[in-house]
Amino acid sequence: MSAATHHVTAVEDRIPFHLKIVYGFGAFVNNTLAAAIGGMVIVLNLGFGMSPALVGLLGALPRLTDAITDPLMGYISDNTRSRWGRRRPYIFVGAIAAGVIFAVLWQLPAGRSENFYFWYFLGGSLIFYLAYTIYATPWVALGYELTPDYHERTRLMGVQNFIGNIAYMISPYFLAIMYNERLFDNVTDGAAGLALIIAVFVVGIGILPAIFLRERYKPPVDDDAAEDGGAVDRTQFDGLSPAELDERMFRAAVGTEADYYLPKALAESSGDPVGFNWSAFFLSAFWLIYRKFWSVLALFLPAAGAYLYALRLAQTYLREQSEYSDVTFFAIGIAFWAMSLLPAIALGLFANRMFIARARKIVATGISGGLDPASAFAGVSQRGGSLFKQYPGIESFFSGFSATLRFAPFRKLCIATFLVFNGFILIASFQSYVIIYYVFSGDATEGSEYVGHSGLLQAVTALAVIGLVTLLATKIGKRRAFFVSTGVSMVGYALKWFCYTPDNPWLVLVPAPLMAFGLAGLFTLMPSMIADVVDFDELKTKERREGMYGSIYWWVVKLGQALAILMGGLMLEFTGFDVALGGNQTAEAIQLMRLFDAFVPCIASAIAIWAIASYSITEEKAYSVRKELEARRGAA
Repeated sequence: MSAATHHVTAVEDRIPFHLKIVYGFGAFVNNTLAAAIGGMVIVLNLGFGMSPALVGLLGALPRLTDAITDPLMGYISDNTRSRWGRRRPYIFVGAIAAGVIFAVLWQLPAGRSENFYFWYFLGGSLIFYLAYTIYATPWVALGYELTPDYHERTRLMGVQNFIGNIAYMISPYFLAIMYNERLFDNVTDGAAGLALIIAVFVVGIGILPAIFLRERYKPPVDDDAAEDGGAVDRTQFDGLSPAELDERMFRAAVGTEADYYLPKALAESSGDPVGFNWSAFFLSAFWLIYRKFWSVLALFLPAAGAYLYALRLAQTYLREQSEYSDVTFFAIGIAFWAMSLLPAIALGLFANRMFIARARKIVATGISGGLDPASAFAGVSQRGGSLFKQYPGIESFFSGFSATLRFAPFRKLCIATFLVFNGFILIASFQSYVIIYYVFSGDATEGSEYVGHSGLLQAVTALAVIGLVTLLATKIGKRRAFFVSTGVSMVGYALKWFCYTPDNPWLVLVPAPLMAFGLAGLFTLMPSMIADVVDFDELKTKERREGMYGSIYWWVVKLGQALAILMGGLMLEFTGFDVALGGNQTAEAIQLMRLFDAFVPCIASAIAIWAIASYSITEEKAYSVRKELEARRGAA
């Protein structure tokens, strides 16, 4: 069958439209909570007088826990066995908990100290985000398994993205609702009242996916004994050749990740490079602990600490030199930030070779002891593996997390999302600055009005774009649809250079509909493509990890968003913008703001297209994978 063959969705694979709407309600709840907690936190400053710096901390600190709770919740959901399924119990309980806790969070008593409000809201936020994760992570994972069909997945994600975007059209009015004197006496009462209204919607709508949707996959029960439990079967070594025995020993020394490291070991023996270790890069010293590299850890931590300390001293010294300009200080900061990654990069480059060499040493020691193969195998197995080898649940979580990060098709989707989404976030504020300080020469009143017009037009257009991209993906495939949607958005971004002009302010509306293709297409196609990745991963590993894939994907999005907001502020500082100058900004500052605003997202999107160009799961491949899976485990 040719690669150009277009498959028609079978009737049994279709999701009734009303159930797509029900799944979309989850997106509405998810986006409403995200927009509300971010948009309403300003009341802590406006209504309770809290320092803006503390308000910023309250917005950032609880989200740091997502790095732990998101993947952990994904793992828990993937491995839950209950009569109601792996996802639905958490969706049901999570919706109720998130709604109730959100309402309680905003019932703040009047007349207390700033410290009281800070610690009350910080503690409440940590509990709220935990409940939010319990709801959102299984809901995301549920969408990946509702249909096994390549095209129906895109239609499902198109519907949920459409409904989810409605939340972002309502949430900008939250502040106006809280300040409405006909409804509330003051903004603090407005926050308390609005939180109750939101909670009712979250609970009432959020539980619907748990009630009306059904999970397709029922994981098989594994009755086999644990890999390392019990006595070693001595007959398994009968008749093995030296090469087969060596491989068996190597697997025992490596543990759960043998299928990953064995090809690397063979590559090393042939002189080929063994590749990058993403787990070691992201986990750094924690990976060394997990893999019981105590001697390496004893060298790595002091060396890395000394390097980073020396780097900090050098940066402090350069900052104290008054002859450097602000632009140079910015460049120094970026250079030192990049250089601080060197220990993690070095560990990522050499970790595979280190671990393979360690496994070979364990095998050589075990075999050279003069023991019979079974006894040598038992000794090698005991010395090898990971720190949590004797705890199957912990071991399974870490190995699943590691395998997910290393799966190349998934990594490409994360990279593309990081670039497209954060290319937009990086310059989100620049658009407002360019319109106000260039198009309207510092007139914030009139400029902000056009910022609103452009944002509304982009949001409304996004709803139509979701339908168009969904249709396009079912005709030409998801990868090509991504090329089209991202390419159109690049045209929109580039048009800012020409259309954002004082000569005709209404031209600022021209790029908006084209820019809408970027994020609308991204969050329609990427969830559908991740569902295909989950199938491909199951074919390779015999495990389904929808929760792990979904949680890590959205964790990457959140992490990138935080970095983009930080970098956006640094970039604005780099331009030389000075709010005190009003409409009299320097020509250089205006020029740099316009360049960043128009072309940073263009460059990021172009790199994203390059990353997806080598994405291997085409329509034909997805159907082939499904066929192999169903031949092995039967239809879901």
